[in-house]
Amino acid sequence: MRQPAFAPGTKVLLVDQWIETGGTMDGAIRLVERQQGIVAGLVAIAMEDNDNTASYRQHYPCVTAVQPGTDLQQQCNRQRLDSFDSYTADMAFPRVR
Repeated sequence: MRQPAFAPGTKVLLVDQWIETGGTMDGAIRLVERQQGIVAGLVAIAMEDNDNTASYRQHYPCVTAVQPGTDLQQQCNRQRLDSFDSYTADMAFPRVR
């Protein structure tokens, strides 16, 4: 990240598709805070349940498509969605005839 990337006090929304261990998000948070930015919140499709992500939910507003406490959250925590069982490549990449 170039410095200064933004003015001190700038609110930054951090977005990731899947927050697994929190390592990438931790780096992003530190980059923002080192430049005196304010992490306005975290947005992700899925955020697994672990100590790091619990800390994020405690310290920042977090919005996820997969809601905590649901069966889908448990699937994300296993890193394998039940829908993978019925998925075929033709669903996303139909054959052109």
